[in-house]
Amino acid sequence: MDVFEFDSRNVGKMQKLIIGHDNAGIGAAWHLARVVVENLATGESATFECNKWFAKNKDDGLIERELTSDMAGFTGPTTNWKLTIVTGSDFGAGTDADVVVEIHGAMANFGPHLLAAQKGAFEDGMHDVFSLTTPVLGEGESAVKEIVLGHNNKGMGAAWQVESAELENMKTEEKWYFDFNNVWLDAKRGLNATRTPFKYKPPGGLPQGTMCNYRVELTTGPDEDSHMEKGQVFVNAMGHKGETGRQSLEIPPETGFMPGRIEAYMLHALPDTGSLRQLEIGQTSTEPWFVQEVMVLNETSGVQGFFVVARLLHPNEYITIDVKELAAVDYQVEVKTTDRFNSGTSARVAMSIYGDLGSTGRQPLLGEGEDTGSTGTLPKMCTDKCSTGTTSFSRNGLDTFTLRQMTDVGRMKEVEIGHDNTGIAPGWHLEWVRVTNLANGATALFPCRQWLAKNEADKKTTRMLDMEEETGSTVPQGPIATGTAIVTINPPPSISAASTPFTSTLLRKMGGTVGQPGYRVTFNTSNVVMAGTNAPVFFELIGENGSSGTILARATQSQFSRGASDTYVYPRLPFLGELLQIRVGTTGEGMFANWHVRTVEVLHVSSNERWTFPCHNWIDKKTGWVRVLAAAKG
Repeated sequence: MDVFEFDSRNVGKMQKLIIGHDNAGIGAAWHLARVVVENLATGESATFECNKWFAKNKDDGLIERELTSDMAGFTGPTTNWKLTIVTGSDFGAGTDADVVVEIHGAMANFGPHLLAAQKGAFEDGMHDVFSLTTPVLGEGESAVKEIVLGHNNKGMGAAWQVESAELENMKTEEKWYFDFNNVWLDAKRGLNATRTPFKYKPPGGLPQGTMCNYRVELTTGPDEDSHMEKGQVFVNAMGHKGETGRQSLEIPPETGFMPGRIEAYMLHALPDTGSLRQLEIGQTSTEPWFVQEVMVLNETSGVQGFFVVARLLHPNEYITIDVKELAAVDYQVEVKTTDRFNSGTSARVAMSIYGDLGSTGRQPLLGEGEDTGSTGTLPKMCTDKCSTGTTSFSRNGLDTFTLRQMTDVGRMKEVEIGHDNTGIAPGWHLEWVRVTNLANGATALFPCRQWLAKNEADKKTTRMLDMEEETGSTVPQGPIATGTAIVTINPPPSISAASTPFTSTLLRKMGGTVGQPGYRVTFNTSNVVMAGTNAPVFFELIGENGSSGTILARATQSQFSRGASDTYVYPRLPFLGELLQIRVGTTGEGMFANWHVRTVEVLHVSSNERWTFPCHNWIDKKTGWVRVLAAAKG
């Protein structure tokens, strides 16, 4: 099977295809089985069956034919689907045969339809994802009655073991799950298998009947009236789907509840509340007890709620608190792949950020202009150029992504990052992940330096990474290619949980004490012989409030030339306070990678504050392709 990609105008619903050849060359005769066309903009696909020769000396002698689509003649509304098929993990589970799907619905059927798979699909343990366009099959849970998977038994290794399948309506986000229970499809045991859905996820929710695990963090007040040694505390989380019911929170056995403390609890196997709208809380001690705030996180769905109590609870008193709406924030995520052999990955990567206030939920890491796809267990693969300008997650690559309109997780603690083991070379050796809250400039580094691979080390493809403590520690700020600069950043002192409620800093910043984002950066190339560079240029601003992270300056062919001044505006770059240094360099790529820099000028747009970073020197292989310049306020 050969796969091609080209740009063209949108022709709408695909009905006919004209295909042929010019009969040139030795062995021009061609037997075509079928053509599968997918519109990458809309997700619609069509199969054009042929099974005929294109040859002057065979059959009817035609070398050009008009083929009809499997959707031809259908003029009604359609539905776009994402179909995920998981191949079993037993030895030899993959297949070289052509795989076909049929979907039977309440109102219509679809297929048999050939799944257009690239070479290397349907291998052991792989998740293969396809776009389908069908007639409207029905509405609600009963829309999909059953699915049939099969193959044509062609190829040396045709036998196929199927583990499961998942069908998602791309508009409503409904999902149907099918358990194939590692069935073998071969000539002896049958080439097809039919399954009915065993689980259904309605629009915007978890599969029906899912039991959830909740994390509850309770913060007491700063004074002595927050101390409680005896009695019981109950909480009941409520949302649009229902409530958890009153759940008992055990009093710490040795100290009881102490002032200014955060106590965390895990509540297992409780009903899904959907959104978190209200919290009921009460206590049964003999004395009043002061509670500052409560955070509730549904760890199964990623939904979280923050509840400000800030009052005394009297004995046997139960009150109901409405959820506090926290402003959504954007996170910049930098992902560094190591320089080991075959360290890059072809798989789809996703991650979650965890903090004091909860989690962002699992988010796909996507390049600019990509469809968000599913944010569940199989996010869309980042195949386009990402914001670093290089292929995503390649060897020694530094990839930058922006997660927009996320729930603020507060002080970052951990990230969970992993991939779905798809593609030809899914194994990945990850160096580190760095996350910046673009609303307040807070940055956290999460080292890894391990394989995420089924065939390496502990065979894990997902890892939980702890934040590296930044008490004056050295943080790797490595550039994109061969050179490595090390810059020590002293972060502001952390807030002591024993004296201050854990959200107080966050709430103060939400009140408007954070400087406005937005910088203009001008690179002035020296007017000396061979001063210009054609290599990609990157920089990192370092201020009293932290770092901007490594940013690639997108250049046209004529930029960074001798004597030129090249200006870039970054409206969302977080406020960094007084700028101290800039780390600037090139990747060292190309024949003219050396660069002689005169100065770099930076302007904070909203305040009109300016800084000049003098250089008057070369950036080349001798300097590791990078220099760190000190600021001269201008």
